[in-house]
Amino acid sequence: MWKQLLSILIICLSLTTVKAQNKELLISNWDLVHYTTIDDLKKSQQYATAEPFVKEMMDQQFAMVLQYTEYRFQEEGKMEYVDIIPQDMTVVTRNATWELTNDTILIKETDRSYERKALIRSISKDSLVLSPIIEGTVGSGKLVFKRKSE
Repeated sequence: MWKQLLSILIICLSLTTVKAQNKELLISNWDLVHYTTIDDLKKSQQYATAEPFVKEMMDQQFAMVLQYTEYRFQEEGKMEYVDIIPQDMTVVTRNATWELTNDTILIKETDRSYERKALIRSISKDSLVLSPIIEGTVGSGKLVFKRKSE
C-alpha cells in the first residue's frame, strides 16, 4: 500500500516538475519557421490542379504566415502573437492570456472572444513544436518555432 502511494506521489511530483520546466522554457519570443500543414496543402490534388493565380495567392499566404507568425509568451500568463487575417492578408498583433495544463496550451484573446489550444509536441531552449487542437482533436500538423534571438 505504501509503495503504491509513494509511486503515485513520485509520478505527481515529476509531472509538476516537467510542467514548471515547460512553463519556464515557454516564456520567450518564438518565430514560426515551419508548418507541416503548408507542405501537406502543397502536395494536395487541389493545389496541383489550381489555376496559376490561385497557386500564387496561396503561396503568398503561406509565405506571410511563415514570415510574420510570432508568439511572445510573457510572465504571469500574458502574451502577444502576430496573426494574419486571411481575407485581406492584414498582419495584426493579438493580446491574449495563456495557461499551461500538462502539455496543452490554452490561449484566450483579450480583445475578442476567441480561444485556441495546442499540444506541446516538444520544447527545448531553442525550439518549440506545437500541434493545434481543434474541437478537442489534436491535429497532425506541426508548427515549428525557433526561439527569437534577443
